[in-house]
Amino acid sequence: MKGTIIKYKWAIVVIAITLIIFIINGAGNIKGEAMTVPKEQAVLVQKVLSAEKTQLLELTGTLEARDNIIITSKYGGKVNNVLVENGQNVHTNQNLILMEATQQQNALIQAQNALAKANANLNYIQKNYERMKNLYDAEVISQNDMDNAELSYQVAKADVNSAQAIYSNAQDAVKDTEVSSRIKGTVADCNIKSGQMVQAGTPLMTVQDLSHIYLVVNVNQDDISKIALGEKVNVSVDAFSAKTFNGTVEIINPVANTASRSFEVKMVVENTQSLLKPGMFAKVQIEFAPPKRAITVPQSAVSGKDGLYYVFVANDHKAEKRSVGLGDTMGQEVEVKSGLAESEKLIISNVNKLKDGDTIRISKTK
Repeated sequence: MKGTIIKYKWAIVVIAITLIIFIINGAGNIKGEAMTVPKEQAVLVQKVLSAEKTQLLELTGTLEARDNIIITSKYGGKVNNVLVENGQNVHTNQNLILMEATQQQNALIQAQNALAKANANLNYIQKNYERMKNLYDAEVISQNDMDNAELSYQVAKADVNSAQAIYSNAQDAVKDTEVSSRIKGTVADCNIKSGQMVQAGTPLMTVQDLSHIYLVVNVNQDDISKIALGEKVNVSVDAFSAKTFNGTVEIINPVANTASRSFEVKMVVENTQSLLKPGMFAKVQIEFAPPKRAITVPQSAVSGKDGLYYVFVANDHKAEKRSVGLGDTMGQEVEVKSGLAESEKLIISNVNKLKDGDTIRISKTK
């Protein structure tokens, strides 16, 4: 009887332990199932559409003066007077600098005196020649006397010509001490002062014609075929972001730079208000082909790098990761050349939190 009671107690204990284990395992399974329930991600989606896209080649370059001359003096010496300053507009042949001219002026006086002497000698020789010719015609003097008179006359004329040339050179030398501009333009890079000593040929300043200005860009070999001489372009600078300047392709270097394999292209840009300055960075847009239809999406919807890019598409409440091929960037949009079709639903929010196959809840469609 006592043994039966003990067996009965053990049976109750075993049943109780089994029940406890079952309850614990059941609760664990319920908890596990609750933990594996997918969490929905709220997203915004946008219907994929195509639009007409202008085919533009966008380049960045530097502005430089179309006509730019370096002002130098033919003679070394002291600068007597600087007549202009940076930013001043000057006209053709306007004097910019006056150099010390004492030596040139003295040489001019000497040349002038030598010319006067040569002319006086010529007058005397000419009268003698005419007298000797009359005597020769009257058969009073010999042929030899006449030849000597003729020779003296020709030498005297040559002396006058030489003296005249020296005098003209002396005049030019004095004029050259007045350094002038051969073009109409604006003074730049003037860093000399009155009294300063300079060497012959030393750059003293520049004069730049800014009524038209060059935009210089380097075009890679893949794009050079998109540009033609005489083509119209639109130029912009950050300093005047609301304004567009008209330009024309004027020079295309036919030889590529050996280091960069790019071609230098110069576009002349209208600058009647002198807003554009040499050294500014500028952007140019060149329409190289007729407009075409293209799919564009917000850049923020695209992830990836190094040429491997992807987006997420909403498909049956799931986020589908889709590889895409990209084209040109247009402001905040980027062209998608492959991987998307019109009317698909592109996810445009929380893309950095999504994984392929995530459950999503569309909170708004744009």
